[in-house]
Amino acid sequence: SSVVLAMVIMSTSSSSSSHAQQLTAPPGTEQLGPDGTGYCTNQANGRHDYAFTRYGDTITIEECDQLCRRNNDLGGLRGFSTYEGDQMCYCWYDDGTAPGMGLPPDECPPDSEFELCRRWPDGFGRIDGLEPTTGFNCFRYITFPVVEANGDPHFRTWKNEHFEF
Repeated sequence: SSVVLAMVIMSTSSSSSSHAQQLTAPPGTEQLGPDGTGYCTNQANGRHDYAFTRYGDTITIEECDQLCRRNNDLGGLRGFSTYEGDQMCYCWYDDGTAPGMGLPPDECPPDSEFELCRRWPDGFGRIDGLEPTTGFNCFRYITFPVVEANGDPHFRTWKNEHFEF
């Protein structure tokens, strides 16, 4: 019975250490909440526009961060979330800046890698809070505007013209 107890302790400690490793915030981001479970919100507890991937598309926290940075053409990216560890990626944008402006409601650009692009929430500004829910880990970007991983600070204007800093 002491062997079984030792195996249970080893299993518990290894799963908790892998869970902690899974929630390591990528450079330039920080995780909100003691265990990071909740929708990202602004100071007034308002939700931002968002876009998310298909459920079951396994994606790490680092991959979610990079996906959001690649899909920041209007420059309003504020944070991201993963759902159920690695089953979905949500990117949180200032009101009016989620991918797909000019498309029908909830539709995404075909090259965006997203399943749904929701542009009706009116959240704006720094992500400072959480709306409690299970399964979500919220990460916010420390600086704004957010730049691509290669340091390229570009976005497209509302007329879809390319803009460089």
